[in-house]
Amino acid sequence: MCCIVSLKILVLQCVIFTTWFALGKVSYSKVPGTVGSDSVRLEVTDYSGVNRIDWPVTSGIPLPKGAVKDEQNIALFNSEGREILLQTSVLSRYWESDSSIRWVLLDFRANVPTHGTSYYTVKYGDEIHRHQFPTELKVKKEGNEVSINTGVLKFKVGQDFLSDVQMKTKEGWKKISSSEGGNMTMEIGSPPDTTLPVVVLGKGRNEGHYSTRLDRDVKVEVEDAGLLRAQIKVSGWHVREDGRRFGPFTLRVNAYAGKSYLQVYHTFINSDLPERGLIENVGIHMPLEMKGEKEITFGSEPLERVKGNEGEYYLLQDKWNGYKIQSGGKEKGYNGQCGGWMDVSNGRLGVTAMFRNCAQMFPKEIKYQNNELSVWCYPEDGVGPLDLRREEQKNLPGWEEFKKDYPAAYERWDARKEAGYKKALRDGNLYDLLNHSALGFSRTHEMYFFFHDSRLTENKIAQWAEANEKPLMAFALNHWYDYTDALGHFGWKDTVDFPLVENYFTKKN
Repeated sequence: MCCIVSLKILVLQCVIFTTWFALGKVSYSKVPGTVGSDSVRLEVTDYSGVNRIDWPVTSGIPLPKGAVKDEQNIALFNSEGREILLQTSVLSRYWESDSSIRWVLLDFRANVPTHGTSYYTVKYGDEIHRHQFPTELKVKKEGNEVSINTGVLKFKVGQDFLSDVQMKTKEGWKKISSSEGGNMTMEIGSPPDTTLPVVVLGKGRNEGHYSTRLDRDVKVEVEDAGLLRAQIKVSGWHVREDGRRFGPFTLRVNAYAGKSYLQVYHTFINSDLPERGLIENVGIHMPLEMKGEKEITFGSEPLERVKGNEGEYYLLQDKWNGYKIQSGGKEKGYNGQCGGWMDVSNGRLGVTAMFRNCAQMFPKEIKYQNNELSVWCYPEDGVGPLDLRREEQKNLPGWEEFKKDYPAAYERWDARKEAGYKKALRDGNLYDLLNHSALGFSRTHEMYFFFHDSRLTENKIAQWAEANEKPLMAFALNHWYDYTDALGHFGWKDTVDFPLVENYFTKKN
């Protein structure tokens, strides 16, 4: 009898849950975080402590199957119910059913108070027709180069990085960088072990200076060009004077309507055995045409500002908890993590270079010398080569201590390696080496370049850098992501039963 009663209760619970879940699937308004049958609310929160005015936001959201097929049937409204400028890109569709939009990338500009949250509403459906706003952003591809005008900044993107950068001022357009363009370089040092077989070294030695200027096959593409944001992709190889190629790269430059700063993603790949040469440095260079005495400001703590034209000036995060400043021939060391930026100004115009997550991605360097601003994804100064050999090949102190303190364990390990990588290295077995090395190792860095006039103080630059460290992101409540089924079913956020964990993740986002 008890079993029958329990079974009836279980069946009743299943019926209630199924009914509730079905109702949730029928009516969008039953889903927390939504506003109506054809809309979803977005939250944009500032975690940087910087007041955001017209700040660019780029975020993707999912939509339910069958909701909308044309991205022009998607519009964005602020908390006052007024439609605002929106750029969309379809990321994926429900191809297996009706080809409706599954994920869409949204670009818009948000106003968010310090440590505050602002709300926006995405409306979609066949009855929604997005308003066509005017834009300042102009993009034109000419040969293997792309010209961009954001309304306040003009420049070109090509295999020489940036060229002919001009900023709009009260006196008209003023040039900041050279018309000849910059350069992307890589320096490879001598092989660390020249006793290896000829088949390993031989003609495969990679040491030398490599430049993207020498690559005749660099490809420049417009990946995105809308009302608010344009993204240009540059891809190719670093090439030596004799034509040898090493280290393919990908560069993505993002420009924003009405803004004088650029977001840049740079990726380089290790394309050969480290035994044939170690990467000494990887740099991106931008020659400046800013005349007069310069002021260099370092993103240190506290901020440091110096004057000078001669010599070299750099900010080097060489450890996760330590960085150095080179100024006027003197190098000073600091504990902690720097702000990841350095500014060069002549009192009328200026440019700031910044690494996002500089300390986390150490070592990183920003340098000014001979009227050229350069960012080093792998530093030129003071850190030694990027040694991608296996640990047992480097003879590091820790490895030597292991050999000394645990000889039996080392002998067992060495005996196994004797039949593997070490033997392949001595024998010149390239097939085995290529499958057990750092071939294909890559690093991607996010950088910013901010062009400004003399009205911008170092504190304002520091605020701009801090804001970019914690960019604005737009999210719906996670119930919405579950409801659309774009990611499959998953548990909802629960701040009642798990407040510490859930609020921690919210803060980290």
